[in-house]
Amino acid sequence: MKDQVQKMNNTLNLQIQQTVVYLMQNITNLNQSNQLQFDTQKQQMNSISLNINNINSQLTSTINSINRNLQTQIDGIKNDMKNVQSSITGITGYINNINNINQIQNNDIQALKSKATSNLSGPLWCKIAKNNEVIFQVSGYCPLMAQCCRPVSNYYHCHVYGDSYLYATAQRCGKFEPF
Repeated sequence: MKDQVQKMNNTLNLQIQQTVVYLMQNITNLNQSNQLQFDTQKQQMNSISLNINNINSQLTSTINSINRNLQTQIDGIKNDMKNVQSSITGITGYINNINNINQIQNNDIQALKSKATSNLSGPLWCKIAKNNEVIFQVSGYCPLMAQCCRPVSNYYHCHVYGDSYLYATAQRCGKFEPF
């Protein structure tokens, strides 16, 4: 048994040696016959590698440029949103101011109604108007808080305050004709 194993081992070693010699001869032949082709392929690979590096560089530059442009646009949009928010805040404040003014004017009109009603005497007619719209009509003299002014055409008007006026047709101050 041992002899048989030794014989197989010797045979295997011989085959390995023959294979190594064959491979070495082939390698030598390949090196000699294909050196030019190898150099050409190596040059082509170097050229491809250089092209890949150039493409990578261009792609990196393009991506960085796109990222910068996108960031600029994002920053611009953020700034626009801040401006919109500021505008909304300003408009809200403006609306609140208008509401406050309207409330003050409404309070003024209520006070005017109260004083006009409490200071009536005589058969005279007046009407309180705001922006050419009749709000309140009473008969009597101008309230004590108002002063009669010069006639405009056949109208006399008593200035009160704010945008509120007493309008009446009259021939002279204090003599109002019915509407």
